[in-house]
Amino acid sequence: MYKFTFISDSIQTNKDGWMLDDFQLADLWEGIEEYSNSGLINIYPNPSQGEISIVNSCNLTNDFQVEIFDIKGKKVFYDEINSNNLKLDLPNGLYLMKLSDNDNIYMKKMIIEK
Repeated sequence: MYKFTFISDSIQTNKDGWMLDDFQLADLWEGIEEYSNSGLINIYPNPSQGEISIVNSCNLTNDFQVEIFDIKGKKVFYDEINSNNLKLDLPNGLYLMKLSDNDNIYMKKMIIEK
């Protein structure tokens, strides 16, 4: 229950103001079902010390882009590679790896522990 009192600088009406009660608050949301492509790209080992192998069992071409983002969304690595092995010099933490070519984009979580 909320009560609001009428106050004025020059008017004295002796009115209490107005009162509200019986509120109903509801949270509504909609979303889309998440598409999982977890079996199409694999990273070994994960957690890694910085040297990783990418197992590509999807439609990525031989030449693809690798982008790595830290937990805050800052891009910390970018390279166009044609190999399935990467050597990363990143601090310990959780990262998101984005692999893409002209037609496909795949995301994978990655942990660096040294």
